[in-house]
Amino acid sequence: MAVKTFTDSTALPASDINTFLANSGLVYVAGASFANVATFDITGFTSTYTIFQAVLRVFRTSGTGGVAITGTVRDASSGYTTGYYGAGWRVLFNGTSSAVATRNNGSDLDLGLIQSSFSPMLSTMTFTGMNSTASEFVMTAQHFDTANSGSTTYGFQNMTRTLNLDRVRFACATNMSGTWQLYGYRNP
Repeated sequence: MAVKTFTDSTALPASDINTFLANSGLVYVAGASFANVATFDITGFTSTYTIFQAVLRVFRTSGTGGVAITGTVRDASSGYTTGYYGAGWRVLFNGTSSAVATRNNGSDLDLGLIQSSFSPMLSTMTFTGMNSTASEFVMTAQHFDTANSGSTTYGFQNMTRTLNLDRVRFACATNMSGTWQLYGYRNP
């Protein structure tokens, strides 16, 4: 969407004002909830935006302690299961577990750590993705909660074909429940 400009003597019609309000900053694109699943997809990616932010509220539905959550990029035809490069840090603050998660042409990115449903507060993860070129999708994820866990990860998916981003799939070794909201940054 091109940025419309006005002169000093231009009256601002309601349609222009509403359009600017609806498309300024982060714009809500889609959202959903999921329950007791090992994988879930964030969908709603469109060519309207090139940078996205997703907010996830995720918790384990069984077991205790933290478990790693991973992410893969998918398009309309298939998922990408190779070519992930990146590194991250995840830790349980009580000292029982910590790891440096690295990917060198891996099958996914290690995006964070989630806690059990016994946590006093649901884990929240902020995920940012950018389709920066035709052959690269950049991802970052940060997560901290009050149940002694935290993580931060940065990486990209290097591919040999043009990405038609359709969804990002999240997975973990145990079932999880929660909600997600997808936002797009308005293009100038």
